[in-house]
Amino acid sequence: MFDNKFLGRFMNWRIYLSGEIHTNWRDELKLAANEAGLNVEFLGPETDHDLSDNSGANILGSEDRKFRYCSSKIWRKIQTMERSF
Repeated sequence: MFDNKFLGRFMNWRIYLSGEIHTNWRDELKLAANEAGLNVEFLGPETDHDLSDNSGANILGSEDRKFRYCSSKIWRKIQTMERSF
């Protein structure tokens, strides 16, 4: 196994930190990698709930009609179609 000096000096790491977003495990891992002198770029999901919930609108702009309205309207049409068979 390689020691930390080899890993930090000769290898660049890009690591995506997926998983639950309710604890600070990502921060702890980043701190440990920094303390070990590893050359790591950490990537991960948006962990702020409000930003995550509104990411589509923040990128593409707000919608005139909400998806729920459209999906429920489509669902009613599907149910009607099923009854006609």
